[in-house]
Amino acid sequence: MRRLLPAAALLLSLASAPALGEEKKGDRLKGSFSLGFSYPLVVSASLGALLPLGREEHDLPIPETVSLRLDGEVGLGGGSVGAGVFIPVRYFAFSAKAVRLRTWLLTWNEETDRTFDGGVIEFALPSAHGGPKVGLGKFKDREALNGTREKFTYVFIGVGW
Repeated sequence: MRRLLPAAALLLSLASAPALGEEKKGDRLKGSFSLGFSYPLVVSASLGALLPLGREEHDLPIPETVSLRLDGEVGLGGGSVGAGVFIPVRYFAFSAKAVRLRTWLLTWNEETDRTFDGGVIEFALPSAHGGPKVGLGKFKDREALNGTREKFTYVFIGVGW
């Protein structure tokens, strides 16, 4: 997994790079961010990259077309890496992504040092300065321990896209 992340980032940057001498409006990798409260990450921050799949009319920091997304989130309770799709619809944006989550340090009702796989659906009102964002996901423990929960629901409330 640790080797796949740098390779995926390199692939995204190469795929989004314009041909030599060509700099077209909207033909580049765009960033994403979020800040908020979540379960089980407690307080977290996320940074990511969005690769627009279609032609964009404006040079905005937020994609106007369906985009591939890759992001990482770090918080007091753990961290996660996710990949999926970003779908803007008028003034709203939806994201669906597969996520691997690892707990550490401080968690609410979860054992630390555990790895979970799952999926997250996010809804945002994106703006260049960050609009409201909520996320909901379902995770399953990769290696269940005796007496601990195997599944949990992820909840995120914050700002970003």
